Amino acid sequence: LYSQGIDPGLDFSQINEVARTAEYCTQLPIHPRHPYVGDLVFTAFSGSHQDAIKKGLAAYKEGDIWQVPYLPLDPKDLGRTYESII
Repeated sequence: LYSQGIDPGLDFSQINEVARTAEYCTQLPIHPRHPYVGDLVFTAFSGSHQDAIKKGLAAYKEGDIWQVPYLPLDPKDLGRTYESII
């Protein structure tokens, strides 16, 4: 919903802690590309993806609707950061 400009009123500030607790309790590892909480979910390896994301981040202005290619939501909303790996 965030990507469409709608704030659902959910608090994601502890999502990383919740994910690690669930991982510990279930003894099942979270896949690195799992949506929202995977360790690599906000990581781009492809040069063309990195370029599109870089341009989208440069064009984004605080308060605008989030429209950055390949990033369905702002990683900062989940206490995360975008990382490009060459």
